[in-house]
Amino acid sequence: MHQWKAWKRASARIKGLLKLGASKRDAYRWAHSSKGYIRAAQGWILSTTLTLEELKRRGYRGFMDTYYWKKKRAQTTLF
Repeated sequence: MHQWKAWKRASARIKGLLKLGASKRDAYRWAHSSKGYIRAAQGWILSTTLTLEELKRRGYRGFMDTYYWKKKRAQTTLF
């Protein structure tokens, strides 16, 4: 949802989706969608193009990665 919201305009959304490998037709349709940010983020176009691997490549950490890192750090500082 954060990335979809960062692409504020339809033209930026089209460019972003095309870079991720979406077809021109699908990118145009989804960029001009009237759905809100959460519904668009849960749609099939973002779930197939903006995958977890792509987010990790861009430097985003998921909840589980952050939790594991904090848990491991807390265990090493106790003793």
